[in-house]
Amino acid sequence: MFWGSCLAETVKANPGDYPYFGTLLLRSRGICGATLFTPIRALTSCYCLMEEKPKEFKAPHKLHEPRRLELDMGNEGPRPTGQSRFGKLVKVHPKCERTARFFKYDYGVIEYADEDRHLCDLPDYSGPLICPKDGDSTKKVIVGTLTGRNGPYCTRTWAGSKVDEIFARLDTPLEWIKAEFPDPDPTTTTTTVAPTTKPSPGPTPPGPTPPSPTPPPSPAPTTDIVYGL
Repeated sequence: MFWGSCLAETVKANPGDYPYFGTLLLRSRGICGATLFTPIRALTSCYCLMEEKPKEFKAPHKLHEPRRLELDMGNEGPRPTGQSRFGKLVKVHPKCERTARFFKYDYGVIEYADEDRHLCDLPDYSGPLICPKDGDSTKKVIVGTLTGRNGPYCTRTWAGSKVDEIFARLDTPLEWIKAEFPDPDPTTTTTTVAPTTKPSPGPTPPGPTPPSPTPPPSPAPTTDIVYGL
């Protein structure tokens, strides 16, 4: 986890600075933020994709129907822009859990029916934590997502003290994301050639009769195996 207090100095972003930010909609109402990590897949929190949200829960999780969820992009105001796509698949981390004191594995992914390349500038709950990559401010890398909405910790004042934001680190679910949402267009070509065995010469009969010619071996088979969609 990352504590939000480390983000002491912030600069207001301009529209279009982060084109991969989106708003997750349910019945045309914004419920959470989401971050595109491929043209058709967005990262959000487990909590945002759950249909039932008890104060404490763990697997199995009851999730929203994918087609009821939209990703709105290019949004610079409080209303949907119409630049949106409906979901076709939702998954959450199998270890996602909420107790009275903390969230665990608060990760979810939603896949959409079509690609969308519009811009967005409306971070929300489960929005990303972005850092420069290798010290280069022109390159960005997502290192966490905001967690703890309506839970034991989130940005709020509690007993007179401000509770810092908590971000779920993304190196933890990386292998799960790769396993559940592999590259949609993997293509690998493998060519296997069977080894060629040199034939042994036939025996030479006695006498002046020349040896019978041995027919050449059949050509070795070649197998082309193409893996992909």
